[in-house]
Amino acid sequence: MLRIALVCPVAAVVLSCASRQQPAPLEVAAQTTAPKAAEQTAEPALPQDAMPTLKLPSDVRPTHYALGLTIAPESEGFFGTAEIAIELDKPHKVLWMHGRNLHVTFASAEGSGKTLEGKFEQLTPDGMARLTLPRAIGPGKATLRIAWDAEWDPQLAGLYRAKEGGKQYAFTQFEAIDARRAFPGFDEPIFKTPYDVTLTVPNGNLAVANSLPVDETLLPSGMKRIRFATTLPIPTYLVAWQVGPFDVLETVLPPNEIRKRPLPVRGVAAQGRKAELSVAIAMANKLLPALERYFGSEYPYDKLDHIAVPDFSYGAMENVGAITYREQLLLFEKGKTSEDQRAEIAMVVAHEMAHQWFGDLVTLRWWTDAWLNESFATWLSYHVVQGLDPAMQAQLVSLKSAGRVMSTDALLSARAIRQPVETTGEIWNAFDGLTYEKGAAVLNMFERWAGPEKFQAGIREYVDSHRFGGGSTDELLASLDKATGRDLATPFRTFIEQAGVPTLEGKVTCDASGARLALSQRRYFTLGSAATAKDRAAVWGIPICARYGTRSGVKQSCTLLAAAEGALKLDACPNWIVPNADADGYYRWSLAPDDLGKLRKNGYAKLSVRERVSFASSVRAAMWRGAIAEKDGLAALENFAADSDGAVAAEPISTLRFVRDHLVPESLRPRVEAYARKLYRPSYDRHGWTGPAEESRLARTFRTSVLEFLIETGNDPEVRREAARRGRAFAGLADKKFHPEAVDPDLAEIALAAATAEDGKPMFDALEERLGAEEDTNVRELILTALAYSKEPALLDRALALSLDPRLKQNERLHPLFVALYRAESRERAWTFLQANIDPLSKLLSESLLANLASAGSSFCDAKHLGEVEALLGPRVEKLMGALKVLRESQERVRGCIAQVDAQRASTAEFFAGPGRAGEVTQTVR
Repeated sequence: MLRIALVCPVAAVVLSCASRQQPAPLEVAAQTTAPKAAEQTAEPALPQDAMPTLKLPSDVRPTHYALGLTIAPESEGFFGTAEIAIELDKPHKVLWMHGRNLHVTFASAEGSGKTLEGKFEQLTPDGMARLTLPRAIGPGKATLRIAWDAEWDPQLAGLYRAKEGGKQYAFTQFEAIDARRAFPGFDEPIFKTPYDVTLTVPNGNLAVANSLPVDETLLPSGMKRIRFATTLPIPTYLVAWQVGPFDVLETVLPPNEIRKRPLPVRGVAAQGRKAELSVAIAMANKLLPALERYFGSEYPYDKLDHIAVPDFSYGAMENVGAITYREQLLLFEKGKTSEDQRAEIAMVVAHEMAHQWFGDLVTLRWWTDAWLNESFATWLSYHVVQGLDPAMQAQLVSLKSAGRVMSTDALLSARAIRQPVETTGEIWNAFDGLTYEKGAAVLNMFERWAGPEKFQAGIREYVDSHRFGGGSTDELLASLDKATGRDLATPFRTFIEQAGVPTLEGKVTCDASGARLALSQRRYFTLGSAATAKDRAAVWGIPICARYGTRSGVKQSCTLLAAAEGALKLDACPNWIVPNADADGYYRWSLAPDDLGKLRKNGYAKLSVRERVSFASSVRAAMWRGAIAEKDGLAALENFAADSDGAVAAEPISTLRFVRDHLVPESLRPRVEAYARKLYRPSYDRHGWTGPAEESRLARTFRTSVLEFLIETGNDPEVRREAARRGRAFAGLADKKFHPEAVDPDLAEIALAAATAEDGKPMFDALEERLGAEEDTNVRELILTALAYSKEPALLDRALALSLDPRLKQNERLHPLFVALYRAESRERAWTFLQANIDPLSKLLSESLLANLASAGSSFCDAKHLGEVEALLGPRVEKLMGALKVLRESQERVRGCIAQVDAQRASTAEFFAGPGRAGEVTQTVR
């Protein structure tokens, strides 16, 4: 994953009995009950067959599934049958399986020459189930036959519906443990088997599955039966079906030096959206051969579909041969969709296709190794997108992402990338920024240390030796050690099996014995952390490369720091040094004052862009851990704000926003705003609202950041007026049509928000009226953001109330609320709304989206709200999968913010209260 004989009324009422005929693997007597959820309780398990607490017993294993499902999106539910071939190591009377909210109407087992009808029961809310037989079967081979019906899942999980353009579509989302919501089985990643799937769907619908269709039969009922090719072995969570009146963009990827066969590649979207698929599919068809070349093996499956989903809890999902995406991560309309989103589409498409090898072809055996899937897919996506289009600056984006995730890794509550998974909630916790971005950064660091060619050879060996099976961290590290000829595993484990980010301190010494960089490491924590001395004394095996300047030129030296202290031998005494060459290391760093001064004076102009970003990030980190006073840090950041590269110049923005919102009293806010304008108005004057066609991704992102910063933090009246003017032109109140030509798509959100804030009720009413009829996900998001920027309290209340409005999709409901929560001007009113409406809002959200509410208080910075967050959210998230971890992290962030304010308030006030502080700012870097 930026995470089912059949009977007449079983499948829902739109279809007549005759319309529901299908090639089912079994026939059972008709039944006449309507779809209903499985019961949540049942009689206790027999002592000799005690219920598993999480994992299924390993002595019963599936070897093949034959599934037949009738899926009619306009109906009120679906139904299915299954034949599951299994192997038993010993006799069993009770078989432990999974099934969640399925109304099982028939279950039997055939083995040892006998057929036994059994009873299938769901025993726990998360879908642990048992099939009880009158007598034991086994050992050896057996076949389970099960029939069931179910309602569409309301959680955007399992098999569910989404509506667009007045038409219903059916989609699946099975990762991590939601296949059990659609069909009974053995819902764990270790169980990889072939699947034979037959879908019966309305004649006017397209059915998509993991493999190509091999047979289609029209039925007299107006339905059609589609049989798909037997899949290669896959786990339950990568099975997928999608049904509806889709538009399809068909392409064929020609053979290349790796793949000797043509590959059908399709884009699939809701009716009317076909043209918007072309950009993503063109990029996908360039990226896939790059991945084949990296792995040295062809794409493993018989076809590849990229499917846009109108309502989706996650960003995308790597189903074998049938990848699903949130619409805005696949659909692109030139002149209307932002260029930044084009780059995001490339990253997500590359990530999901990389999974076809790392995750699909070779699957983790248990969720402890979720990092194997997500870290590698993230890391590889940066690699291949950088090669496809350097203007997208994927390697700089990866550095920025790693910097952001370090703020999570700095928390005492941070988890290790790889840690035991012993509860259902811990499965969901495995899919967070640490798994994706920290894991990718760690891989990047060790690739540099080992050498790209040797590192690639290790990955290829691992994938080739585990094809169509399972893999593990131990096996991957063994392959990397073998290919690189060095012990990668030992230092690598220190980064994936313990939490935290190291902070590295360096001091140059030059004497008769030579030049060296003395090094020490400890775990990084911010002010206010409850970390103990033991927590801070953690040690990593850190591959360190330093670049430095000498009389004879720029040199580089590397070492592995595996103890609390060590030294890096240098070739000569440097006149400057940066202890993280090209910012490839996953660590914070600082230098002794003299060395830091030399780096600023002598080395800054010689640093790469990535190194300058790392430098600025380390200054901010030093401020947050209290190593330098806020006034000194702000003075240092002035130089970065004036950097000629937007990736560097953007680094101080978050600090200044924090200063204005939290660190200064109301009386000093005008000075902070004036200072913000002095730093960033020159950039606005140079670059304005439009850039060249070939402008890089981060240059566009920087322009967007500057404009938003000048409006929100700088309170620049001229920029605000121009933004509102463009927003009015974009909104087109006169003809009630949006005019994308009026503003760069990357800046449409800023402009529309400014117009709504300035114009009040007329603009609000016009935009809200369009929301009901607008189908474009991107435009809907623009509208919701703009409405949440309303200044008038009554209008802001109306924007917040949209969270409960039936016009919003599930994945949109939190958008206006979180926009308002993360703005200082609207935060309190948004919080009041949430306190009053959390119960009705909770009823409208899927479990995965509901867990996001646990982070709702993280933008506060005072003890009063910290208490309110605990009182409101604490009781509600304790039993919600994965949410308790999010709440703890949110609370720790607030405590850290409070400590930062207490420690740095006086220093900040001194900086801004000084004479001339709001005057000219020295700009020393170009």
